Amino acid sequence: MREFAAAALESIPGVAACSFGASESAPGGSPLTPVNRGPIPHEEGDIDSDYTVRLETGSGSYGQVIIELDDREQFREYEAAVHNFLGSLAMRLENIDYQCHLEERVKEQTAELNANRLFLQSILENNGDILFVIDREFSILQANKAAFELVSSNGQPGRKLLGEKCHSAFYRDDSPCLCCASVTTMQSGTPQSRTVAYPDGTGGKRWFDVSSFPICNEEGIVVNVIEAWRAIDDLKILQDELQQAVKDKELLLREIHHRVKNSLNAVMGLLRVQFSSFEDEPVQNAVNASVDRIQSTALVHEFLYKSDSLESLDFHAFVERVVHELTRTYDPGEQIEIRTDIQDIQVGINDAVPLSLIVTEVITNALKYAFPGGQPGCISIQTRVLDAETAELQIRDNGIGLPEDFDLSDIDSLGMQLVQALTSQIDGSMELSGRDDASGTCFRLRFQQRGGRT
Repeated sequence: MREFAAAALESIPGVAACSFGASESAPGGSPLTPVNRGPIPHEEGDIDSDYTVRLETGSGSYGQVIIELDDREQFREYEAAVHNFLGSLAMRLENIDYQCHLEERVKEQTAELNANRLFLQSILENNGDILFVIDREFSILQANKAAFELVSSNGQPGRKLLGEKCHSAFYRDDSPCLCCASVTTMQSGTPQSRTVAYPDGTGGKRWFDVSSFPICNEEGIVVNVIEAWRAIDDLKILQDELQQAVKDKELLLREIHHRVKNSLNAVMGLLRVQFSSFEDEPVQNAVNASVDRIQSTALVHEFLYKSDSLESLDFHAFVERVVHELTRTYDPGEQIEIRTDIQDIQVGINDAVPLSLIVTEVITNALKYAFPGGQPGCISIQTRVLDAETAELQIRDNGIGLPEDFDLSDIDSLGMQLVQALTSQIDGSMELSGRDDASGTCFRLRFQQRGGRT
């Protein structure tokens, strides 16, 4: 390009010679390397014979052209055209320089993309998990070696996979799987996970943890989905073994509750037979109280044996059953009405027996002592939830009430001593006092809701 430009300039009248200065050119006419802008030095006496033009554009300088004149007046006629020509030359040099640098950048970026592709391909192929990419039509766009091996193990060796529908390639189905994680990912745009079974080619099953991840475009729309399958056969076997162990444990616990209940019923029967011949009323009262307590404990084990959960007690049904058994024992008749208002509270298995004994003792005392001489009355049993952790049990009657000198801290009744001890056992607090609204007695017990083992 320098030779062409020099020849063109030297053909202009008044020009003796032309040369390029302050530039570095590569062989073969490569573009001039830009040089720093600055004044062009001239020696004295050369101003009239030399004419210098800097090759500049808006982005840089590409040297200068030094034109030797032999007739300055003749050259002046072509001076404007020379400037236009050299301006076009500078722009051409700029374009060539830009293209050369652009080619270099393209080569660098292409090399970088190839390196990244090889890196990702290496991860894809050397990963032990099964990986493949599908589009929104469920066509497989890419799959690793493990995916081909999985399909081959299911009696489909040599299957191409790429371009096939994933549900057809892996499961030989004509439509997507009902529990497909990729369907949910396409709809929600979020990663999903499933545990799925896959035929092993021998009539058995293999188990995989399948995860799906969205690939979105600039608008955030899911265009492709990556599926990753990880074999969890050993984990599944362990999980099944643990579930079976839990079932076996529940069965054993139910059997224990059943046998304890039967044993306690046998003890009650023996007590009744042993003391049936005693006519001493205090002895009979003591035996009946003991039988009531044993029966209350037996009921807990019966309820746990029949319950869907071995961790908590259906307190509402339990209280109803205790009331039924106690009214059978003490036969208050129609004179005494028993009302229940039991909310759904959580009673853990370790609190069930103490609570059942407390309920039995308090209701028994009300049936025996609150309504002397067969007078009519009402016993009210109520539970309520005070907060997320605390519940309250109230047992009230409208009977004769407590003696004026009653002191709970100084009481010799075995039953009430037992109630106090059981209240402490479940970390509760109790209050026994006269009713606020009328005659009678009110028993309040506050305790922690614990729906499991404590």
